[in-house]
Amino acid sequence: MQGTLLSVGHEQHLLLGDDGARYTFAHHEWRGGGNPPVVGARVEFQANGNVAMGVYPVSAPSPTYAPPPPSPAPSPSVAPTRPAAPRPPGTATPGQPSAPSPPWHARFRRRNVLVVLVAIAVIVPVVVIAFSDFLETNETTDTRVREQSTLRLQSTLRLTYDSAYDRSPSWSPDGRLVAYESYRDGNWDIYVMNADRTGVVQLTDDDANDSGPSWSPDGLHIAFHSRRDGDHDIYVMNAADGSGVVQLTDDDAGDSGPSWSPDGRRIAFVSGRYGDSDIYVMNADGSGVAQLTDDYADARSPSWSPDGRRIAFVSGRFSDSEIYVINADGSGVAQLTNNDDTDWSPSWSPDGRRIAFVRGIEGYSDIYVMNADGNGVIQLMDNDAADRSPSWSPDGRRIAYVSDRNGGDHNNEDMEVYVMTLDFGDVME
Repeated sequence: MQGTLLSVGHEQHLLLGDDGARYTFAHHEWRGGGNPPVVGARVEFQANGNVAMGVYPVSAPSPTYAPPPPSPAPSPSVAPTRPAAPRPPGTATPGQPSAPSPPWHARFRRRNVLVVLVAIAVIVPVVVIAFSDFLETNETTDTRVREQSTLRLQSTLRLTYDSAYDRSPSWSPDGRLVAYESYRDGNWDIYVMNADRTGVVQLTDDDANDSGPSWSPDGLHIAFHSRRDGDHDIYVMNAADGSGVVQLTDDDAGDSGPSWSPDGRRIAFVSGRYGDSDIYVMNADGSGVAQLTDDYADARSPSWSPDGRRIAFVSGRFSDSEIYVINADGSGVAQLTNNDDTDWSPSWSPDGRRIAFVRGIEGYSDIYVMNADGNGVIQLMDNDAADRSPSWSPDGRRIAYVSDRNGGDHNNEDMEVYVMTLDFGDVME
């Protein structure tokens, strides 16, 4: 059989056979004359010749001519062709150019969008948390201001009725009893009575002065200072009947003003053993004495915070007598009050948020309350009398104090013990 090349392609060639049929064969199967093949070239195909191999019919022969079928020529085994696997979008098939990359500004915009989304995911939660904390802080602050502003005196109750001077009231931990000192027998002794002014009991009866009672947190003991050994020293006795007196300090300079820590393990007190009066702390058995303040001005009236971390005290180191606080290890002194009047006798509220104290103005003194940071000062008493020595009750609703409002002359004569009840308005503690 013979034929003529009709067309030459990149991969396949088209042949017109003399039998009128068209045939195709691959370029690499071309074995005729000329390389590459030329259109119009005559090609001869033999059954077993080597002119060309792999010739395939693509159209039927003309009906006017039906040549005998050619003898099959042996051909190499050809593996069946598998369809190409689908390619991902945007990738080019072999022999085709790749899809163009997006321009740089499109890629830049996509990157910026991603960065912005990540930033939003990180920043928004932080802002929300910070704003929530801000709202919570403001809400807490506003509540405290409102509570402080609604705090006022509701009523007063006189506990002692004696012509002598009574002072230094101190609540028992259960709020049922009040210890105090009195000069009713010609010298200072420690007494205790019920908070409803009944059941007065004398605990000390010594020729020396016994003063400054302070209850232990368990209610079993009362610390006080006394001159029974010649100089002022700190002692402890049983709260029930005044028995079991134990001397804790023994110093020629004089120790006074004991204040028991909330955990019952330490006692703060005042001592002038190194010159000026300073605040000291010792273990409840009198050991481990440590000096907390060291200033040229006197420090006195220590009062523990309910958490045992700070001690309020009085000092005139920069001006008139003012209220200060110090950490229980002697660090972090902070001044709370600063005015032309005289402030003294601090007493912490049981929740640790307020401090009651005395402010002296033009010869008179009244009971005040401030926040534990020195802000929010309000006046509870306002009368022509001397009101002093505030002591906050364990439930936070009463303050024991002394006053000469019933006939005293503001010079430590006829001072009596009173209890005021506080009104918190509609704010419950």
